[in-house]
Amino acid sequence: MNILLVDDEIYQLESIQRGIRIYGHSVITVKSAEEALEYLSQHPEEVHLVITDYLLTGMNGLNLLKAIRQEFGNLPVIIMTAYGDKNLVVEALRYRCNDYLDKPFRPQQLLQQIERIEEESRGKVIPFPASRSASRREQNLISIEEEKEAAGKEAASAKETAPAANEKPQSEENEETALPDDPLGELGPGWKLAVSMVKIVFPVLLFIFLSVTAIYLWVLPFYGR
Repeated sequence: MNILLVDDEIYQLESIQRGIRIYGHSVITVKSAEEALEYLSQHPEEVHLVITDYLLTGMNGLNLLKAIRQEFGNLPVIIMTAYGDKNLVVEALRYRCNDYLDKPFRPQQLLQQIERIEEESRGKVIPFPASRSASRREQNLISIEEEKEAAGKEAASAKETAPAANEKPQSEENEETALPDDPLGELGPGWKLAVSMVKIVFPVLLFIFLSVTAIYLWVLPFYGR
């Protein structure tokens, strides 16, 4: 496509021009709406699409769109704006603006709009611009809501499955309840109870045995005298 690009900022003009040319489009650049109208009047059949910034020195992009509709009929126009003014969008659609972009935007967004307009000019699809723009924004809002809902469900699921901060895993509890250096600790609570009883009863029996032995050896001989 032969595209007429209108922007009074040199950096933006050159940057967008390079991005469009990469994909095989021919780009003519001008710095004002007045220059754009003059070029169109001299080359009415050469331009297939006009891309203009809204805020320009002199005539703004919306007035350029109105002038194009009066003098050049249905020549496709895309307006770029950094303001996001709904009234501006409504007014632009009223004058059959084919599409618009809110700055800053990704180059791919502009290229998608160019490709759509190119297809429409070939008769493949002829959507009404206002309904198409509204539909695209509704789809974006739906996608955003779906992403938020999915993220919320994922966070809730992670919260339910994650262990509490003060809750110890079952394996750690088993390790703490097992007797230290006791190979029978892993065999169950019955073995642990038996081992505990042995450790308690054995010292008691030993104490009784030693007491009886002491009495027999030292106390009884004393009374036998």
